[in-house]
Order: sequence, then C-alpha cells, then structure tokens
Amino acid sequence: MPSPTSTTPRPTYRVPLAVLLGAIACWFVFDWTQPAGPGLDPDAVQYVAAAKSLASHGKLEVPDDSWDSPDSVDPLTHFPPGLSTVLAGPVALGADPVQAARVVNGVAALVLVALAFMLVSWAEGRAAGAVAAVAVAVTPAVAFQFLDVLSEPLFFALTMTALACMIWRPRSPILAGIAAAAAALVRYAGVSIIAAVGLWSLVLPGTMRDRIRRAVTAGIPGVIALGSWMIRTRLETNGEGIRRFSVYGQIAPTLREGLRTLAGWSAPLVDGAWRAIPAAIAACALVVLTRDVLRRWAVRDRVSGRRPASADDGAARSRLIVAATLVTAACYVAVVVSARLFADPNIPLDERLLSPLMLLVMVAFVVVLGNGWRVWQRSTRVVALVLFAGWTGASAWATAQQGSYAVETGNDYADQSWFGSPLIAWVRDHGTGRELYTNFPTALYFQANRFSRALPQAPRPDTARAFADTVAKHNGFIVAFDRSSRFAASPTTLMQLIPTPVHVLFRAHDGAIYELPR
Repeated sequence: MPSPTSTTPRPTYRVPLAVLLGAIACWFVFDWTQPAGPGLDPDAVQYVAAAKSLASHGKLEVPDDSWDSPDSVDPLTHFPPGLSTVLAGPVALGADPVQAARVVNGVAALVLVALAFMLVSWAEGRAAGAVAAVAVAVTPAVAFQFLDVLSEPLFFALTMTALACMIWRPRSPILAGIAAAAAALVRYAGVSIIAAVGLWSLVLPGTMRDRIRRAVTAGIPGVIALGSWMIRTRLETNGEGIRRFSVYGQIAPTLREGLRTLAGWSAPLVDGAWRAIPAAIAACALVVLTRDVLRRWAVRDRVSGRRPASADDGAARSRLIVAATLVTAACYVAVVVSARLFADPNIPLDERLLSPLMLLVMVAFVVVLGNGWRVWQRSTRVVALVLFAGWTGASAWATAQQGSYAVETGNDYADQSWFGSPLIAWVRDHGTGRELYTNFPTALYFQANRFSRALPQAPRPDTARAFADTVAKHNGFIVAFDRSSRFAASPTTLMQLIPTPVHVLFRAHDGAIYELPR
C-alpha cells in the first residue's frame, strides 16, 4: 500500500495527443486531395506505372516515351523503388494507384506530425510539441508535397522515424539504420539519412570500438538495400547504372536559387525583392538565437560525452534532439550539393528539394525556442512570439490557399484544364488502337489512360523528316497541345518542318490532332 506522502505520476497523454494532431493533418491531406486530386506531377508517371507493372508483371518498368525508341518500356532507374513498391500492394488488390498514393500521403502526414509532437514534447513539454506539430504542418514547402503524387511525404515520415530511433534508441542502431535504408529506397537523397545515422552512432559516447561497431551496424541495412538496387539496375540496363558521374561546375546559379528558396520560406506571402526584408529579419533572429544557444548550452561537451547527462534532464534532451537534427540536416545538404556537383547538373535547390531541410530545421528551431522561453525576459518573449506567430499565420494562410486551389482547380496534370480538355476527350473516344505522339505525354497517361511518345525537342529538318516517317509507319496521331513549359516545347516549329502533307483530324481551343499519310 502506497504511503500517504507518495505521489503518482500524472498522465501526460502524449501518445493520444500525438495521434490526434497526426489525424488532423491526415484529414487535411484527404480533404485537399479529394477528386480531381491529388496533383499529378510528371514524376508521378514513373511511380504509378512502376507500381502497376510490379503488381501485374512482377517487374518495375516505366513507359519509354522517346519517339525514336523501339521499346515501349524501360526498367525503373531514374527513381528508387520505394514508393512504387508500397503502391503495388493496394494496386494488386484492385485499388487505383493514384488513390492509393493519396492514402500513403495521408498516413505519412499522420506519422510525421505525430513524431514531431512526440520528439519535441519529450524534451520541452506538450505545448512546445504542439507548436512543433503545427509549425511542421503549415510550412508551405513541406505541406505542398502532400498535395501531389510524390515520394516526399513517405520520405518525410521515414526521415522522422530514423531521427526518433537515433534519439530514443541509441543502443539499437540497427533500428535507425533500417529506417534510413527505407528512406534511401524512397528517394536517392535518403543516402544522407544513412550517412546521418552512421555519423550519429560514431559520435555518441563510448569506446572507439563501440562507436565503430554502432556505426557499422547502422550502415549495414542501407548498404544492403542500395547495393542490391544498384546491382539490379546495372543488370537491367546492361551496365548503364543510375547516374553518370562527372564533375559539373557552375554551381553558383544553383546556390543562388537555394538562397531564394530559403528567403521564400521566411516570407511565405511576400514576392519579389520585398522578400529581402523578412529574410533579413529572420536571419538576424537566427543569429541572435544561435548566440543565445551557444551561450547557454555546452553542445560539444554533451555530444562528446565529457559531461554526463541525465535521461531525465530536459535540457539534455533538448540538446540531444537539436544535435541529432542538425547532424541529419548537415548530411542532407552535403549529399544534395555533392549530387549537384558530381551526379546531375540539373538538380535544382527549389522548395521540393529543400523541404526535408526545412522540416529538420523547424524541429530544431522549436526545441531551441521552447528551451529559451523559460529563461528569456518578457521583452524577448514578446519579440519571439510576434515573429514566430506572424510567420506561422502567414504560412498557414499560404498553405490553406494552396489546399483550396488543389480542391477547386487541381494541381499540375489534375488541373481542370487537363481533365476537361477537348483534345484528351477526343483521344479517349477515337484514339483506340493508334500510336500517340504528343508534347505532353503525362496528360494523356493520366487523363486518357494512354501511353504516348514525346515529340522531339528543338527539331531540325532531318529530325522532323525522321519523326514524320516514324508516325506514318506506326499509323499514329500527333496530339499537339497549344501550350509549352520547361519540360515540353510548343509543337509549332515541328509541324512547320514536317515535309509531308499533314491532315488535321480535330481542332479545339487547346490544340489540334494531326494524321500523316502512310
């Protein structure tokens, strides 16, 4: 029988609150991706087609849309197999792959927000955890990825899972290693998560032998997973591999793009040169906050183990989360910049690519904010509250506007201008059994459920002649949309260069359909 002076720990309800906040985020994802959503990016063709192929044929294959290619499919190589493999299960049971992706995004949102709350509340309490959950959920660059069929949502959830294992299960590095391997199989940038869990295992306290053992254990799942995928890819492509490595220079424009992206993150509702003002304010606030943290925390001593830290010490927990998060963020930046320099010169530092960095920084920022809140003077609290509340409100407004747009108009190729296109309706009604050539294969794949080949880019007279012969040989239709983008050129020049007479089968406000004599 307990003594009258004993106290029973009061329930914190952290898990139910985490599930509740995650469920709210999941609900928003489902609400904003209702038909005609979710948004359909060109990358979605690869994810969806590979899932269909895996479910029906047991192979990860995607359409080959090159107009002069003799093959109609290629093995999946440009993207890792993670998301397609996850989608293949529901597809094998008869689910629509786009709607299956919608469910994956919703579950990923639940996991992401719930873990953000759990991590931050573990160190700084439930209020700080709730702030972190909201801040992560309303960050536009993060939230926007959940509106489309993309691999980022699943990658976010796996990254946060790996981070949680790094912090809560340091003696079981295999758990973080498995989560990191899964992240790398969803996005190649997940190599950074493998590096982060290995580095984290290496710097945690212990003998050198223990550190090396932990690091090797953490890295084994990733090495096995990516090694197997690379071997498979080289076998499927006759030794071509995934990327062609070289040294690609001229990184300065890419870095400037990254700075503009980060400036946009600090000012969600401001465009153009005006973004410099809130960006400068955010940079100054970050410098002040960093100086305050360095003054109050002995981060290096804690990480290196020269000072013992109690598991019940809230400040030690905060330092642990911030250190693990920043290690992961640093590895992510290093991998992305290295990939831009040595693997792909076209890698952009846009919102989509930098969204994992923003997610990690936001978690660390809220932890630091919550820790400093206890000791700051009232004036400092007021300034911090005004700045953070202003950013949160602006971000929530921007996110809500994009969500409303996704419902009312549709994102990318789920846009009403595509599913309501007269040209696509004609293809659905009259294009059965005919080869299709178009400047927007993604539109026909999703809206007409038809595979098509892309028109030649920047055509010359000899290219146009060869293209015309190919179309005529295969008794194909040319579906020419009167629009262009950075991914697809206008077909006007090509049609002018075709030497043979062209028969117009159908013309509408959004383009025309042509046929060539055989």
